Amino acid sequence: MFTCFAFTLGNKGIIESFGFDNQSNFLYLFLFMKLYLPVRFIVDFVMMHAIRRAEYQADAFAVTHNHGQALKDGLVNLFKRNKGPLVADPLYSALNHSHPTLIERLHAIDDTIKN
Repeated sequence: MFTCFAFTLGNKGIIESFGFDNQSNFLYLFLFMKLYLPVRFIVDFVMMHAIRRAEYQADAFAVTHNHGQALKDGLVNLFKRNKGPLVADPLYSALNHSHPTLIERLHAIDDTIKN
């Protein structure tokens, strides 16, 4: 984020490409916020994917050490207490949830137990 802001700050080409002539710090900040939104969307998506992948790997690790059923029971209990979403739209979940839904995790655990 700071690298992108450093690129924007003081860059006359960006100011001129949007049709402005004055160079105020507020204008640089405003343009940076507008330009950073698509970058942040991509970065957030990649980060959520990495976190969710690590969650599946941790579940698979527990299954390989014969804790699959205990993990499933614990997850169900945890989701009951926290009232977490059981099912969510896959795209929304991929963009906004750092952990897979209960159903996704239970299916992944069952698949790992079968293999």
